[in-house]
Amino acid sequence: MNIQYDSNFPVTAEAVKEIEGNEIVFNFLGHWPSFTDMEVLSLRLDRMDRNPSIYSDLTAEFYIYDLSKSPSDKDRKQAFLEILFSGLRDLKVEGWTHQNPLQGLSITIKDGNYFSVYWGGGLGHDASFCCDSIRVIRLRDRNPFLEVQDW
Repeated sequence: MNIQYDSNFPVTAEAVKEIEGNEIVFNFLGHWPSFTDMEVLSLRLDRMDRNPSIYSDLTAEFYIYDLSKSPSDKDRKQAFLEILFSGLRDLKVEGWTHQNPLQGLSITIKDGNYFSVYWGGGLGHDASFCCDSIRVIRLRDRNPFLEVQDW
């Protein structure tokens, strides 16, 4: 399992294995990305749709790509990645602006039963929280070299 990460934003193989749908990212990029220089495009908070709870869900959409490829390389594998973080608690979000680039995304498992998530950005956007589960909802190929765009 090839997992890329910045030392300031650790990601454990144990955590990535527990992400439902992680194979969508691995099949597209060939690895789990560090999220360095990628961007948060949208955040949506929802009350949990199952049993009444004090927790909420967070859906985040990221712009991702193969960082090892130049912007002019057709193999850069650019995409929109939507991830659902369920059973959210201890949410802190700061510095949301018109552009939210990341320096990295950290995902680890704490106490063997919940995820600890943190991402930070170069323009001051940061988010941190704990959640019960993480699921890749979808990945939309955004390759500008394709003849037909499906964005």
